[in-house]
Amino acid sequence: DGQSLSSNFPTFNAFQVLNSGGYNAVAVKCDSAGRRVYATYFGSDTTVGISQSLLCSSGAVDANGNFTIGGRVSTFNNYDIHFPTAQPPGAYVDTSISASNGDAFFAQFFPNGQLRWSTYFGGNGSSSEAINDMDYDNNNYLYVVMDADTLTPRIVQSSSYNDSAVYGGMILKFDPNLSLIWATRFPGTTKRVAVSPAGVLYVSGTTNGTLPITSGGVGSYVD
Repeated sequence: DGQSLSSNFPTFNAFQVLNSGGYNAVAVKCDSAGRRVYATYFGSDTTVGISQSLLCSSGAVDANGNFTIGGRVSTFNNYDIHFPTAQPPGAYVDTSISASNGDAFFAQFFPNGQLRWSTYFGGNGSSSEAINDMDYDNNNYLYVVMDADTLTPRIVQSSSYNDSAVYGGMILKFDPNLSLIWATRFPGTTKRVAVSPAGVLYVSGTTNGTLPITSGGVGSYVD
């Protein structure tokens, strides 16, 4: 995963063959021998002459071989009607860009490279939002960390950590149907996420000193 400004990215079995203008996200899958299964652009339609820039910063593969990417999308004057959206049953989908400086985005591709799911994700504040990292657990739940706006939507889950901090990163959780079931603020920035085989969630980033300190038990490091 990544992004390309080039007009000659080597597409193959592609969902989108041509660069639609500006930076487009790109997704590539190779088999065990290093041969391309697919290579595709992912960006907005520019038939009206206004393009979006999609900067891809993370990707993860689920248990079914679907490849999910995420990052940040920005557009001139919030022009957004040509962002390619797809909605499998039960999945979270937001079809309109809301933040004046850009929203986060997700896209997921089937194992054959065709688009399965895509959506904006963000609030209607003035700060930019972006997906930083993601990982799947053994039960196909998707965990995501992102840069958040002051108005990025939260979803409280009674059995999970919840923080109402005005500024900071965010942690998201999607179920196997890609429905958003948990979204909490977290003080500081949230840059990396990993889920252990036992289902333990690990998040790293930076903080300005407002981190909620909790001891992890006997022998754990605490500062």
